[in-house]
Amino acid sequence: MHKFNGKTAYIFGGSSGIGLETGKLLAAAGAHVFIFARTVEKLQAAEKAISTCAFGENQHFGCLPVDVTDHDGVAAAIETAIDRFGIPDLLINSAGRGSAYHFKDISYAEFDRTMKINLYGTWNTVAALVGRLPGGLAYVNVLACMLFGSISGSAAAAVSSVGGMMIPEMNRKGYDRDFNVALTTTSAITGLMLPPSNAVIVYAIVAGGVSIPAMFVAL
Repeated sequence: MHKFNGKTAYIFGGSSGIGLETGKLLAAAGAHVFIFARTVEKLQAAEKAISTCAFGENQHFGCLPVDVTDHDGVAAAIETAIDRFGIPDLLINSAGRGSAYHFKDISYAEFDRTMKINLYGTWNTVAALVGRLPGGLAYVNVLACMLFGSISGSAAAAVSSVGGMMIPEMNRKGYDRDFNVALTTTSAITGLMLPPSNAVIVYAIVAGGVSIPAMFVAL
């Protein structure tokens, strides 16, 4: 039950919603939890809520304010966090937003903001930690397959293109072969649900009367 005992978790978007609840679960499982978000007051309240779920007395908790859309700011926050908390065993990115409107009613500014948080925000956090995390090559594989699958709208294309490079390299580095295949295929499939997923957009257009942003929110 406490398999995360002594592990360190970084959670971006950890001041509310899924990120906050995940932090509580990890704290209850024995992990050291450090959260990142934009608003200092919400971060401090969330850190307190997470710490009350601690399994033991020797766990550590902390928070740092950062906007995931700020590439340099994320890199600086990661450096500060590593100096204070150490290299994480687990990275979770829960920062995100959605707009429940018909696609034609979304302004460019709002769509651009959504992409910067949901897509580039994920890239910023992962890019700042790749090479530091245990299993970093697996993280690269997940991110590449999800982005390729989302943009291309084809999980098969993502597996054949990204997997063709990543699976042999992971095999060479000593990762389990079954794990490498499973990780690549599931990441590519998951990518179909991420904005700006071509598969979801095409489905909404063909179905007619279906709100694309509402589908993304539902996912």
